[in-house]
Order: sequence, then structure tokens, then C-alpha cells
Amino acid sequence: MDPVAVPQAVSKKLIEHVRIRYDWGAMYIALKGEDKEFYVNIKEFEILFEDIGGFDGLYRKMLACGIPTAVHLMWIPFSELNLQQLFSVMLSSPRRFLRDPRIYEAVLNARDLIVDSIKETIEDMMVIVFPIAEYVLSEP
Repeated sequence: MDPVAVPQAVSKKLIEHVRIRYDWGAMYIALKGEDKEFYVNIKEFEILFEDIGGFDGLYRKMLACGIPTAVHLMWIPFSELNLQQLFSVMLSSPRRFLRDPRIYEAVLNARDLIVDSIKETIEDMMVIVFPIAEYVLSEP
């Protein structure tokens, strides 16, 4: 699809939904009544409409018009990150684990279960093992 036609299609509400893959520089537009999706080059659109906001302006306009827009997740290779960003990525997972209250509740429940089992084991030892040890050690 020609990038020039996209703002007009958005204004006239001819678009059914949009899928955006920003790392590929691709936008797939499904028009109402059509079975296929049309490819739009985001970089070309950005160059043509940079004076009126470029792709970001179009994205805001699509959201304002209520057009369902899906932005697909993108994987960023570790080779593109600097040392500070790599360190931040390594620390973000444990931080999320500790901040999520549901996970924290699961950790507390597991800790309580372990403590209870240790307590029961010690009580069983006091009832069974220590009297036997006292009997064996009391013999000369």
C-alpha cells in the first residue's frame, strides 16, 4: 500500500485493524471488507510525513480514531546493548520476582512449609531418637 494513502484511510475510518512490527520497519493494514493485509513501509512513511509528526503522529491518530492496533514484541540482541544496559537486564528479573506480590506470597508459603516440616522432624527426633541416644549413652 502506498504510504500516502494511509492517513486518508485512517481519516475515513476504512481500516479494520493494524499490526506494527517496528524492528522490521513494517506495518500491516487490514481494510474493512478485505481478506488480506497490506504492507506499508514505516521508514518511507516517516520520510514522507516527517513535517506532520511522521509515524508517531499516525500512531496517535489511529489510537484516537479507535482503530485496533497491535505492536508486536521485538527481540533486541545482546550485542546491541552497552555494558550498563546489560547489567540492568541482569538485575531486572530478580527485581521483578521480588516485587510481584503473588510470587512473594508463593515464596512465603514455601518457606512456611519448609519450616513446618523441619519443626516436625525435630519433634519426631525428640520423641524417638533422643530417648534411644540417652539409653545408649547412659550405658558404661
